[in-house]
Amino acid sequence: VISQAIMSVKESGIDEFQIDLGHVDFFRGVIEEAGIDENSAEQIRLLVDEKNFAELELLIAEKDIPENLKELLTKIPTLFGEDDILDSAGRLCNNKRSLDALANIREVMDILEQRGLKEYITIDLGLTSSLKYYTGTIFKGFIKGLGFPILSGGRYDKLLCTFGTQEPAVGFCLGV
Repeated sequence: VISQAIMSVKESGIDEFQIDLGHVDFFRGVIEEAGIDENSAEQIRLLVDEKNFAELELLIAEKDIPENLKELLTKIPTLFGEDDILDSAGRLCNNKRSLDALANIREVMDILEQRGLKEYITIDLGLTSSLKYYTGTIFKGFIKGLGFPILSGGRYDKLLCTFGTQEPAVGFCLGV
């Protein structure tokens, strides 16, 4: 699906763009490991998504959680770049959910590399979604000079339940 998203952007005549790739379970795993309640988790998620470092640091400082998890939570918005960011993030977390998410991103990156599309991808572990139905890989596409994504998508295995069927799903939307 990410390959199709890239090809759709290229087909529209845009050659210079970037797809930020993340995984919701990286963030969710860290939140669970820290034992953070749902309300606080949503506040933290919003600050991470906005890359609001100052407010995030203040909020995390108030939490009664281990220092290593405070450090990790405040670093999440900075965990973006090339493949090596997955190794850095893996050294910072100790929970299976987050580590499994990193492994899944590696698998996706391998597939995109095999298809010759890796040049369009940047990993962003601070990419969190405002839609709670995402269950795995998420991505957003950007072009220079535009202050909002031109596309977004991801894995949402539980969304179709609301329409009466239990099926895994993945997709994206492209803004026109």
